[in-house]
Amino acid sequence: MNRLVKWTQWMGAGAIVMVSMTGCQDTNNNNQPDTISGPAASKAVENTAEAAGREAKEAGQAIENTAEAAGQAVENTAAAAGQAVEKTAEAAKDVGEKAVTGAAKAVKGTSDAVKGAVNTGNVKTAILANPSVKGANLDVTTDAKTGTVTLSGTVSNAAQKTVAGKIAAREAAGHKIINNLKVTGGKKG
Repeated sequence: MNRLVKWTQWMGAGAIVMVSMTGCQDTNNNNQPDTISGPAASKAVENTAEAAGREAKEAGQAIENTAEAAGQAVENTAAAAGQAVEKTAEAAKDVGEKAVTGAAKAVKGTSDAVKGAVNTGNVKTAILANPSVKGANLDVTTDAKTGTVTLSGTVSNAAQKTVAGKIAAREAAGHKIINNLKVTGGKKG
């Protein structure tokens, strides 16, 4: 842009010199141009000023066009950057939400597993602590997702199977009890 302004200044100055020399003849043969004055000089200065004015106007228009183009480029770049930031924020939000949902599911799954293990331990301990179930060989499993406690293994008689089922129901209140204990002997407790 500085080059354009300097070029315009030089052109204007050159035009003034050219116009001032136009029509200057050496009529007295002294190797120096005669000076012009009066209407011819005024017209020459006026023409030079008009030419310089046109060139300055053209230079100004070129500068204005360049500034407009630069402004538009900055605006377009800012809009694109804004859209990129918005998309990145949306993606981060989606990832964050999925991470939170996944973590909540993992915590719930872990919580269910812990509750199931505690429930299993409590039921098995209570059954084996009861003297009427002495000699039973049993396992207890809890499915926290379905809320089911399953008794499996063997007991000596049907009475032990019944007592084990009642203890499981008491210790795992609210759970469905599946009593799969097998009776190995026929005598009642």
